[in-house]
Amino acid sequence: MRHQVQGRLSWAGFGTVQANFWVAPGRIDVEELLADIFPAETLGLVQAFHGTPTSPNSPQQLVHTAWKPEALRQAHLAFLTHWETADPPPGEALSQLLLLIDDWGRLLRTDPGLPAAYLDEDWPAERSTRTFQRLDTQLGPLADEQLQRLMGAQAGD
Repeated sequence: MRHQVQGRLSWAGFGTVQANFWVAPGRIDVEELLADIFPAETLGLVQAFHGTPTSPNSPQQLVHTAWKPEALRQAHLAFLTHWETADPPPGEALSQLLLLIDDWGRLLRTDPGLPAAYLDEDWPAERSTRTFQRLDTQLGPLADEQLQRLMGAQAGD
């Protein structure tokens, strides 16, 4: 069960500060998040609270301890290096869209969407989002056409 809880918390964007001490980048309904893992009679054993870091700690310290922003930055920069200037040929729209969606999903699973107030001014998440949206808009209709042709060709076999 521990692995289920850890996996669920990670997917929800939580980061670890210390062993068994998780922090979220915002308010998350922990009861809803874990209700299907714990039987109702034991869910009350989970201890969750909303709070604000106080001296001698700061929110910035907490963010850097729990999520390692430099690693998140590198994940965004890797995505941007591959996709920001990409202009895939129309004939490769379907394959490129699938690769783009896979890379974007991996990035979303990595970046919990930390509050901008605790990140550097040049944080690359907005550029990554614009890049994904541009390519999704560009490739989506062409990929749909290619998929329809492939499905039609298979139906005719």
